[in-house]
Amino acid sequence: ALDELRGADVVLTTYQVLRDEVHYDPGNNAIRALRHAKKYEVLPSPLLQVEWWRVALDEAQQVGHRSAAQMAGRLSARAR
Repeated sequence: ALDELRGADVVLTTYQVLRDEVHYDPGNNAIRALRHAKKYEVLPSPLLQVEWWRVALDEAQQVGHRSAAQMAGRLSARAR
């Protein structure tokens, strides 16, 4: 999946995917705040492993959920 993302000219996703993927970010404070250590390693989201040329959020006012906005902010990009 990671090679496919890196090789694509355009990648479209939804805010729902961003909300779901935030739980696969090792830098997520919610993971560190767990009472017990996780049994298995949290693998980082492929979206976070690519340095994007440009990230554009269409209808950004529709984000509506804090975790989607957090995930969008964590995406590595040269331009926003």
